[in-house]
Amino acid sequence: MLLGDPSFVYAAKASQSKTVRFKLYNSAGTAIADKDFPAIVTFSTSTDKATGTTLCKLKSGKDTTAPVGKFTYDSKSGKMMVSLKGMTLSGLLSAAEEQVSVEMDIADKQHYTGVTIFAPKAGSYSTKMPK
Repeated sequence: MLLGDPSFVYAAKASQSKTVRFKLYNSAGTAIADKDFPAIVTFSTSTDKATGTTLCKLKSGKDTTAPVGKFTYDSKSGKMMVSLKGMTLSGLLSAAEEQVSVEMDIADKQHYTGVTIFAPKAGSYSTKMPK
């Protein structure tokens, strides 16, 4: 996914919220995934030499809580990657191709989008269209 937010700032102080939470809803509005990453997310900041903007990179560490997840975000490119394994989606998705809603909470901001996911084989879903 891409997240373009020119005012993006991740909480750098211990007193601020460090929430990183990913929620996914099927086309009927039922929650099918809810993963909280804050305990395993690390971040680094740098300054864009051309614009003076503070850039941030977020990355999850080793996850042991089911569903096992990975998360990365780079504010310079806007690229965000979320991967979840070990979920049971049987009965929660109605077709091999479905439009789902995504809610991403990062610090004190919520970001929303929609994405089409595909099931090229039973039990495996991806945003990549099958050939």
